[in-house]
Formats: sequence, C-alpha cells, structure tokens
Amino acid sequence: MGNDAICEVMGIGAIKIKMFDTIVRTLGDVRYITDLKKNLISLGTLDSIDCIISIKGRVIKVSKGAMVIMKGQKNKNLHKLMGNTVIGGASVSTHAGSSNDNSELWHKRLGHLSEGGMLELHKRKLLQGVKSCKLDFRIFCVFGKQKGVSFEAAAHTSKGVIDYFCKHKGFIRHFSVERTPEQNGDAERMNITLLERARCMKLNADMPKSFGVEAVNTVCYLINHSPSSAINHRVPEEVWSSKRVNFFAMRIFGCPAYVHLQNEERSKLDPKSKECIFIRYEEGVRRYRLYDPMAKKRVISRDVIFNEA
Repeated sequence: MGNDAICEVMGIGAIKIKMFDTIVRTLGDVRYITDLKKNLISLGTLDSIDCIISIKGRVIKVSKGAMVIMKGQKNKNLHKLMGNTVIGGASVSTHAGSSNDNSELWHKRLGHLSEGGMLELHKRKLLQGVKSCKLDFRIFCVFGKQKGVSFEAAAHTSKGVIDYFCKHKGFIRHFSVERTPEQNGDAERMNITLLERARCMKLNADMPKSFGVEAVNTVCYLINHSPSSAINHRVPEEVWSSKRVNFFAMRIFGCPAYVHLQNEERSKLDPKSKECIFIRYEEGVRRYRLYDPMAKKRVISRDVIFNEA
C-alpha cells in the first residue's frame, strides 16, 4: 500500500469484465483484498504480458497485438476503466484464458466475414479450431457495417419533356434515392461490401486512414477466398483455379509481425528480426506486405512470425 500498510489477500482467481466494446474479457491472477475500496489494475503486470500501453489526451489504451482490449478515461490523477465487472463472473480456481473455439480469431482473419460465410467454410472443415460459428456482439462490425432501412420514395411528378414522352409511350421511370449508390446495381453493392469490411478491419486494428488502400486490397483477397452466394456458395478462387483453397497462411490485418532480417541487413549481435505491421497479402507465392513503423516504409517478406494474441 502507499502508506506501507499490510492488507491480507483473501484469495487469487479470475474476474470477467465487460469492456468498452461490450466484449467480456477475463483478468487472471487477481488478488481479492477486502480492505481495498477501489479495484486496481497494474499497468506493470499488463506490460509483463506484452500488452502495449499508450496515453493520448485523457484516454489510456491497452492493446494486445493489433487489438485494443482496454480503454480508460482520466479522472483527476487516475484513469478509470471504461467497463464494468460482470456480477457472478469471478472464479478463485481459474486463470485468464480464451476458450478452445477459434471462431473470433477466424472472423478477424477473414476480414469480419459473416456468420453464414464462416459456416460454409466450417462445413468444409477449412477453419481449424472452429467449433461454432456463432459470434458475440461485435462493436467494430456495427461501426463498419450498420445500414439504414430503405423505403419507397414518392412518385416523380415533374412535367418535363421526358416525363411527357414516357407517360404517352407507357414507360415507367424508376429513380434511385439520393446518396444510395447501392441501388445502382451489383457493382455498387460490391463496392459497399469492400468498404464496410475494410472499415471493420481498420477500426479493429486501430490503424489510420492512410492504410485504407491496403485494407481494401486485403478484403478483395479475402472475398475471393470466401463462399459466394452468386455461385452456389462456392469459393471464387477455387472456381477460377480449380484448386482447393488453403487458409493456413491467413492472418489478422494490422497484427504485429516480426520479419526475419538477412545476414547482410544486420551485424552478428543485432536482433534477427524487426517488428512490423501486417497490411496485405502479396500475389503469387506466399508473401506478406508489411509496414515498418520505424523506417516508415513498406516491406515484403515470406519469413514472418505473427502475433495474433
């Protein structure tokens, strides 16, 4: 304690907290101390498990890999966690950890693919470790994909020459609603799908808008490797190449990636890898495009270790 007082630890266990994005996460190795009036989270402990801590303005962010898992708002001289403890979610005998179902991991790897699309891939046993394609509420999918409801517009009543001609020839004119380009056909609808999923990936990775092109290119790659209802839920890449697709090389957009440095790029005592950010798949043989934040440049490599935790 700050005044050197001794408090008795009544137990050690895990608690569940509903975070700012409504996702329930588990904190392990938690001390239960009845004498404490406030619940405290140690930034030193979070740092020891490779969490990234950043403070900007009055907001503190704790990231694990490419994902922001905690946020706090400054209140006086402390940061208050943006979240709530789940009542009845404490356990003295368990430790923090994820379930054996990798549905959420694959949902992110596939660019926030829908449950239906994941189910088709799951039926074909293409998603390793997935037991159920039921996904929890995903705040980034709401931010990236929320839509408005369409209603019929009133009849067009202008008295122009074209209206007069159409009326006497029996033609019926249909107008799209202003600012709804999706009504112009399948091509516009695909553009919307690309932007929605790219927006989800960018928000999930907490990356700036300057990486929007890479996000859209990644979504194109993922759509070509995902089931399409237009071709009876077959995978476009399989139809095109007549080869079975492989999801082994897929990773989460924006996750930390450690690129192997060749001998000529380092001295004998230098680190053998450099930390970058995964931003795109490369065409042809299995290669990845990554961003080096220190050198502020893009690099391409096949020798990469990813951290998707």
